Amino acid sequence: MVPSSDRNRDKAYNEGVFSMANVVPQAPQVNQKSWSDLECLTRYFVKNGKDAIVVAGTFGSIGKLKPSGINIPEYTWKVVLIFPRDAITISEKTTTVYAVLYKNALTDEPVPLANALVSIDELEEKIQLDFLSGIKDDLEEKLEKRKQALPDDFDNIIRGIVTET
Repeated sequence: MVPSSDRNRDKAYNEGVFSMANVVPQAPQVNQKSWSDLECLTRYFVKNGKDAIVVAGTFGSIGKLKPSGINIPEYTWKVVLIFPRDAITISEKTTTVYAVLYKNALTDEPVPLANALVSIDELEEKIQLDFLSGIKDDLEEKLEKRKQALPDDFDNIIRGIVTET
């Protein structure tokens, strides 16, 4: 679930993405467009002076791959927190939160990233995890309610046209 291009500090660091722990059967309509767009958006923020914490996973099952028995998840999800680099604490004003939930199903068209965005509250309710439990309750509540909009220049960012914030 972590792209090789995001783990290029050194060879050993990069080799970790090629383990079965990082492999999930995903419908191409999710993996080849929308999931990739969120990875690109996250890279854009990091290249422009932000830090990011990314957590991703799966939920449910629609079957098993044969003969390996690997689970085919019903949903894939990702949470991305973006905040100023070297920040001692995070705040509501300086933190961007993206949460996405994808139905892992073959469809006629790719799922646009904007259509997969949910609040962390919505995601937590669906998959029964608590993502921001380590921060103060009032800030956690505000960030988890937020359904972050994509930046106005999102299309240019993912095409690489915008290079600086």
